[in-house]
Amino acid sequence: MDPADPLDISKSMVDILIYSENRYPEVRAGIIVECDLKTVFIIADGREFAGMIGIDKIIVQFKSGDVVSKVFRIENELLGVYCTHPDGVFDMTTVEKIKICDQPLEMTQAVYVYEGLNHRLTPGNITRSFGRQFSHNCPAVNMAEYGAAVINNKGEMVGMCCTFQYHLDALKLSTLVETINNLHSTLLKVD
Repeated sequence: MDPADPLDISKSMVDILIYSENRYPEVRAGIIVECDLKTVFIIADGREFAGMIGIDKIIVQFKSGDVVSKVFRIENELLGVYCTHPDGVFDMTTVEKIKICDQPLEMTQAVYVYEGLNHRLTPGNITRSFGRQFSHNCPAVNMAEYGAAVINNKGEMVGMCCTFQYHLDALKLSTLVETINNLHSTLLKVD
C-alpha cells in the first residue's frame, strides 16, 4: 500500500456520531478492526464518554450510508461498536478491515495519521516511545487526538492518537489489543 493514497485506508475508516442526553452529537473517527458481509466491529476513542450515562444512540457513517449501531460498549476508554447492515449485507467493495502491524515500533520510524475530515494521511516520524504510548511529529490535524489511526509505511495500524501536547501522542497497538479483543467478544455475546 502506498501511504500517500488515502483510498486504501479510507475503506477502514468511518465517522461515528454519538448522541447523548440533551447534547449535540460528538463525532469521532472509527477504525474497522473486524468485518464480514453481515457484521462490522469498530473501535474509537471513548475517553470522553467513559462512565457517561445516557448515550441515546450511535450512528456510524459508512461511505455507502449510515448504519445505527446494534450494540456498543466502552472499556478502558475505548469505544467498541458492533454493527449490522439494515439491508442485511455490507458492500465489501467499500468496507475493509484495517491491517494490523505485528512488529515493534522503532525510533524515527515513518508513520502517518489518517485525517478523517479531509480523507488524507499526514506524514511524520516516531520521536519518542514511552510505556504504553509513543510520540510522533505528524502535523496535528483536526480532532486527531480523538482516536485517529496511526499507520506505518505498509498501511498497517501501529497505534491510535490519544493526546496532543507538543507532539501528538498515540497508544501503542499492543496496549489496545487486549481491550479490543475483550470488547469484541463481549459485544458478540450481547448480539
